[in-house]
Amino acid sequence: MMRETEVIEQVMDEFEDIGMIAESAHGDKYDMLREVRSYMGELDFYKFLEYSCRCWGFTQAEYFDKD
Repeated sequence: MMRETEVIEQVMDEFEDIGMIAESAHGDKYDMLREVRSYMGELDFYKFLEYSCRCWGFTQAEYFDKD
């Protein structure tokens, strides 16, 4: 499970850097993506994030190939 968490964090950090999602430092705002992560759990969210990155052709999909 540790690898999945590392990949999720890397992808989310890059999404923050490119402005795709709000920065995590803004803790006073509702963050749908982090809420979904909490609700789904790490493994299911990892699978969802992998699917989404591949579906949309994001370059971050490469992180999921390093199994």
